[in-house]
Amino acid sequence: VMAASLVRAVAESEDAPLFTKVEQPATRGATIAGVRVTTGTIPDYATEVKGLLLAGVMGGGPADRAGLMKGDVVVEIAGQTIANIYDYTYALELLKADVPVRVVYLRNGERRETQLTPAADYSPSSISICSAFSLRLSGCPATTPGSTGPCMRA
Repeated sequence: VMAASLVRAVAESEDAPLFTKVEQPATRGATIAGVRVTTGTIPDYATEVKGLLLAGVMGGGPADRAGLMKGDVVVEIAGQTIANIYDYTYALELLKADVPVRVVYLRNGERRETQLTPAADYSPSSISICSAFSLRLSGCPATTPGSTGPCMRA
């Protein structure tokens, strides 16, 4: 409904939207200069195990290149013990793109190690559209000087 209202407002406006770059707040770890890292793992969120059970890996991604596969259980990454998805998410925040880390995992109950090199994830992080709309989304920063209205971040 909100998206439809936005599209309608853009279509009906006589003025073109003003585009303004919105500075992103500084973040830690997994984002470096706005770039997140990826390990190419696909976690299994449904099965309870000690560690992180992999439902799969992205073909050609860092985990695949490191030899990890579906069914492996990651128990340590970059010196951080992994007991669950939360530990894994925290450990990811400490990784840097193109810096190899040691991964300890279990395959069929056998403890193994590998080197994994996280990659930069250049997915679009934020697009800001500022214009003279009467629509304001929660969490949107204040209107940037020079724009004529509220701001929407996608």
